[in-house]
Amino acid sequence: MEIVYAGGTRRPVWLTTPAEIEPHLVFLAVEVGNVSVTLDNMVIQGTILPPSVARFLPFEPDAIYAGVLAHPEGQAAVKVDYQAWDESYTFHTRVVGMDADGRWLLMPPRAIERGDRRIVYRHRVLGDPAFRLRLEGPWQPRGEQPFTLYDISTDGLGFLFDPVRHPLDNGEVLAGHLELGDTLNLPILLRVANSRPIKENAPERIAGARFLDLGMEHRLDLARNITVWELKRKKEAS
Repeated sequence: MEIVYAGGTRRPVWLTTPAEIEPHLVFLAVEVGNVSVTLDNMVIQGTILPPSVARFLPFEPDAIYAGVLAHPEGQAAVKVDYQAWDESYTFHTRVVGMDADGRWLLMPPRAIERGDRRIVYRHRVLGDPAFRLRLEGPWQPRGEQPFTLYDISTDGLGFLFDPVRHPLDNGEVLAGHLELGDTLNLPILLRVANSRPIKENAPERIAGARFLDLGMEHRLDLARNITVWELKRKKEAS
């Protein structure tokens, strides 16, 4: 994943004592869960579970990797990134083994970096016809249907939906295509992370979703196309 920190002015804060780290790891498992684990040149999406009796952190890769993701070799170094509210967190640790269910066991970190900045910058694109989003979900009729894109980053996107016509639950996985002008036509797989009203008493809601298994090459291609779009928009506005 291309991690770009943007916004915020405070210096990073480090959690370094057991009194700070241990309750935070419970918070991570219970209230956050979803993380990105960087191993070598791969970024793997998955879930952190509550610490084991031995205080190891079980990491469960998303089911989409089943059959294709090899277990890491012992003592493999990894980096863990995640976001909670408007805070971003990072820590470095090692894989110490596997549990009986095939989850990776991570050594508890000695320090956790906390910042007030989002892991990736989201570009507000609402109403821009250059972006076209089509998704297929658990509704009728079957097949891809158009949705209005609200914002986008190299980590995920937000889109508008009517909960009556297109009911969605957190955790829902959607397939579809994202187009940007004539230069990008990207097949995507999304997992809905949250939703919120676009405004009070409005029928539409904004769904926030993260890309699943989007390779580095596609993320870079997406980042390049978004940058070109931003530059063109600024040029036209000047």
